[in-house]
Amino acid sequence: MKRIKKIIPAAFVLSSALLVAPGFSSAATDTTNVGNLPVVISAQEGKAPMTAEQAERKGLAIPEAPVGPYQEFPYEAYSSTQYGDLIDYVYVDLYAKKAQTLSTKDLKETPFLIVLPDGTRVNEVKDDYNLNITPGKLAYTIGLSKETFKEMLSDTKLKKDIYWKLIDSNIVGKNDGYHWSKSVTSGLSKSNTLGFSLTVGFEAGFGDTAKFSTQLTTSFESNTTITDETSTTRTFDYNPKPDYAYDQYRTALYQQVAKYSVQPGSKLNEFINSGNKNSEHYEFKLKQAYNYPVDVLVSLTSK
Repeated sequence: MKRIKKIIPAAFVLSSALLVAPGFSSAATDTTNVGNLPVVISAQEGKAPMTAEQAERKGLAIPEAPVGPYQEFPYEAYSSTQYGDLIDYVYVDLYAKKAQTLSTKDLKETPFLIVLPDGTRVNEVKDDYNLNITPGKLAYTIGLSKETFKEMLSDTKLKKDIYWKLIDSNIVGKNDGYHWSKSVTSGLSKSNTLGFSLTVGFEAGFGDTAKFSTQLTTSFESNTTITDETSTTRTFDYNPKPDYAYDQYRTALYQQVAKYSVQPGSKLNEFINSGNKNSEHYEFKLKQAYNYPVDVLVSLTSK
């Protein structure tokens, strides 16, 4: 497993299990008072609050705060990258170049696991039927088994990029506070289960979050938790900063996002490029990345 991390210890990290620490308080209403001390809190990193230095030693990379109110916080901030072993399959989408009619019976004779756009696995179809393929649309997805295509996939990896997505930012007078309260959504919805599972390489998405968590933890050799989608109201009260060097300060609230994708090796790239060159019917595209919203927030103010 290879990790690449950039550590910038200058924020408060808050997750669903909010813990009390200096400069930070939590009430039964889920209201968080944001102070000035660099204390990092994350349920995924343990039950005790961490200082910024402790977070750095644990490899928790957080966004860098700008100096003063004049520079905006970035919309996204990179945190880290991990590479893991493939799960079950690598999926490639085939988009139609021209209209045609196919039978599910014919698709069963290919060496791939064929998944139709509605999630149907062709090998499970009992009564075969015809498919009308529309140009420009997804015809079907082929799954390359990591066992059957072991040589082709030998240098292909599963990839997870962790980054922060800005969900709120404001300019506040240094003697004023700022109140923020909105619903924050995290986890995997039922409607997105198929897309997620095809991206990370499960057997066409017919699993649950517990299975996803177990398999991804094994792949990346580090704790990975996938949960069902939930929406929770989060409330943050930013305290005044009367001793601040500027008349105003900026606030920012980020949500952590895990971007899952496949890092294709040379032979898989060759397979896709060859398909695009030689097929008159299809355009080959590696399954697109999936952005999974994590229940971890980082709240910070300008330096």
